[in-house]
Amino acid sequence: MVVLAFAAAAAVALSPMLARPRARIWAATLFLGPLASVWTVQGLSLVSYHTMAGCFAVTGLASFGVPAVAGFQVGRGHAATAGACGLLCCATAYSLVPSVVLLAAAPLLAMSSDRPSLRRCARAWGVGFVLAGVPLLAWLLIHGDLVGYAVFHFLSMQANYARYAPVTLAGLLASLVPSTTPAALVHALALGATLAGAASLVGVLLTQGFRWTRLAGVALLALGVVLLDARGLVLFQDGAFVMAAIALVALPLGALLGAIEADAGPAFGLALLAGGLLGLVEHTARGATNTPWGMTRTQVLGFPGYDLNVDRDTPTLRTLRAALRPGERMMALVYSPTIFLNAGVLPVRGFHEYLPWEADYARHPIAGRLRDLCVTLRADPPPVIWYDGWVVEGRWAPPSFIPCITEVLADRYVADLSNEALFIRSDRGPHARVGHLPSVDPVIGFGPGAPPG
Repeated sequence: MVVLAFAAAAAVALSPMLARPRARIWAATLFLGPLASVWTVQGLSLVSYHTMAGCFAVTGLASFGVPAVAGFQVGRGHAATAGACGLLCCATAYSLVPSVVLLAAAPLLAMSSDRPSLRRCARAWGVGFVLAGVPLLAWLLIHGDLVGYAVFHFLSMQANYARYAPVTLAGLLASLVPSTTPAALVHALALGATLAGAASLVGVLLTQGFRWTRLAGVALLALGVVLLDARGLVLFQDGAFVMAAIALVALPLGALLGAIEADAGPAFGLALLAGGLLGLVEHTARGATNTPWGMTRTQVLGFPGYDLNVDRDTPTLRTLRAALRPGERMMALVYSPTIFLNAGVLPVRGFHEYLPWEADYARHPIAGRLRDLCVTLRADPPPVIWYDGWVVEGRWAPPSFIPCITEVLADRYVADLSNEALFIRSDRGPHARVGHLPSVDPVIGFGPGAPPG
């Protein structure tokens, strides 16, 4: 994620709307400064499609979207870069397609009065889009399963997950109302950045002579940025929106600061304003809380990080590894990715997690692609199961969507005394039985804390 973020910052610094080195430095600073302040507390450091999409969106905005709307000359390479980033955004999550369409339409509309430039950039954008898709498609053909990808990534998501994560106009509009609650502070800052960035672009356009197509381009650009968070969420899921909003204000403000002579009177005032904005973001970020743990940035940074080169050795992990033979895998229910990292063990194929919408799919499989956890547990129970009883989103207890879990654990497994979440298959050696399943704890194996045991 850090590499992608610096690549996005480089795209900001190299934007065609920044002519002077001073402007490039200002724009990169105004992008990286706020980004660093919210990087941890807003979950941008997570390996998630939200941050990936944000980096791609920023690169497209800096290369083509913002400069073209602001009336600067852009070349084929800039438009092709934006097209490639558009494809990569769609590849991270197909829910971003409407945003990508708007972020492409905005600069093309803004340059509609210049037909040759419009045709040249539109073709280049399309070429970039297609060329970026070629290696992705090739990788899927060689290493993946196109039918399975379509079934589980598109069809199942629409048929099942959409009921749990609806996209509604009411939800989107509600997210546009700033809130001062700690969990929504960063989102409120992003809203302010979007408004400030759009206003700055309008100011640039007014100095060049009014054209309604360019004004409409600003509106489409701002709407495209907002739709990066189409569900209207204010927690880590708005990462792409937060990053794009920062870029939207950093680019025109950086261009303005770079255009003013260093000894001019307004330069000091604008520099002071920029410093004040950076200070405001940092101060706000210190009071914001993270999700899903509800901790401040200082508290999150207080937890030990993960170093995959360090062998984690605790009684629980020693017991877990001893129960596995070379090459065997384990299962973690319902969602405990950190246990795989701590133990250095891969998940059972097809079941790195199992959530309520996946149970819905099991009842109504598509195209003959069966994926039913209870069938797998009864037919081929893994040697180790990590089961912490996490209630998904505080609403769905595991037995409600994995009806066999209590029976399977009681009949086929024994729970280790060192950690009540660790279950070893009964044929894997002597273990003391524990007479109850683990109590519900949404942090065990999920949070950023130390290894179990």
